[in-house]
Amino acid sequence: MDKTKIETNMKKIFNLIIVLLISSFTVSTYAQSEKVDVTYVGNSGFLINIGDKKILIDALFKGYESDYILPEDIQKKLRLAQAPFDDVDLVIVTHAHGDHINPDMVQQHMKNNSNAIFASTKQTVDVLNTRDTLDNFQARRIGFNPLKDKPDKKEIRGITIESYMLPHGPDSRIINNGFLVSVNGITFFHTGDVDFDQFTF
Repeated sequence: MDKTKIETNMKKIFNLIIVLLISSFTVSTYAQSEKVDVTYVGNSGFLINIGDKKILIDALFKGYESDYILPEDIQKKLRLAQAPFDDVDLVIVTHAHGDHINPDMVQQHMKNNSNAIFASTKQTVDVLNTRDTLDNFQARRIGFNPLKDKPDKKEIRGITIESYMLPHGPDSRIINNGFLVSVNGITFFHTGDVDFDQFTF
């Protein structure tokens, strides 16, 4: 890599760091009054409460090849949409790997939480649409399809979501999206399984 390209990449990284620092100091007064709770579920799964909104990310899974196994009591609460996983507004899945999603658990959670919206890659939504038996569930699925140089942005129930195409790794068949989520003046980013060796600015 030539020196000019290295300098350009370093400038981009520096600019990104500056933006993140500025963002952390410019949280609105409204956002400061919002209570934020983050609950680690397992692997890359989180439950995020921001004010009156609940967002579940990469948490509806059982385990994967004997790794990342969720305890049975947590799996049951997720399937049945029981506290603290009740009244979830938005379920986000970054990509269709077994340590991020179990289609049966998604279907059961959505059945027991008729208010939730499911958001994921278009690839994941298409797979779920082919195996779903819940008529009203398909209407509550939203697929994101960003391009390499253009994020896909949507507003869902007062939550702004931008999805970014991020490389997963050697398995190019799996589409991985990073999700930038803004709600009640708070913004966070979940990368899914991004392969930083393939990631370029």
